Amino acid sequence: MLLTVENIGKTFNLNKATPKKVLSDVSFTLDNKEILVLLGTNGAGKTTTIKSILGLVETDNGKVLFHDRDVKADDFKKIHQESAALLENATNLVDELSLIDNFVYWGLMRGIAKTEALKRGTEILTRFGLTDKKDTPINELSRGMQQSAAICMTLIAHPQLVIMDEPTLGLDINAVNEVIALIKELAQVQEMGIIITTHDLDFAEKIADKVVFITNGTSVKPQTEAWREEYERIASRALH
Repeated sequence: MLLTVENIGKTFNLNKATPKKVLSDVSFTLDNKEILVLLGTNGAGKTTTIKSILGLVETDNGKVLFHDRDVKADDFKKIHQESAALLENATNLVDELSLIDNFVYWGLMRGIAKTEALKRGTEILTRFGLTDKKDTPINELSRGMQQSAAICMTLIAHPQLVIMDEPTLGLDINAVNEVIALIKELAQVQEMGIIITTHDLDFAEKIADKVVFITNGTSVKPQTEAWREEYERIASRALH
């Protein structure tokens, strides 16, 4: 198993009088070539969950297993550098740089030599048919193209795990469909595990191999294949 999350919990002590529990007993598994969607409303705990997985937020309890090995927060920070990539709505792009220069910059940030980053970036752009855009500044690309580029850029460090936080936020339907096709191809061809957070039911239905509901900081596994109505009931209760 690529990733196992077991009963992780987190409480933020904003002040001593009112601690805020944001995660409670979140559990799920992910294997290579799988796309897992964490589905929940705004504020449900999705982003805290993924940051906890990567050691960016220290949990109070539970554990994370990577390739069946129990890893602590410090270990997973290293794994984040070497084996995992976090995509937060194309915010890893530098607007003024060209597409290929963004690949080089991202590679340097991951400890990859400039010549190797350029080589890998060129290969990735060729693989996904983006070479005609390689010298175009990011701020001249469409939002859909920017998001596709950001997703492709996570590949430069050859990650085994890619986590995407709301990757279709603000995109039109055509761009969403392009992103769906790209993510599915990455999972199968690159043999990686992908975790996606979203509140978009339609997107989740189109892309997920499996779904985990996140509601009030707790994970809930769907009880049926037709999980849409089940989720809508859970989400409705959480909002009232």
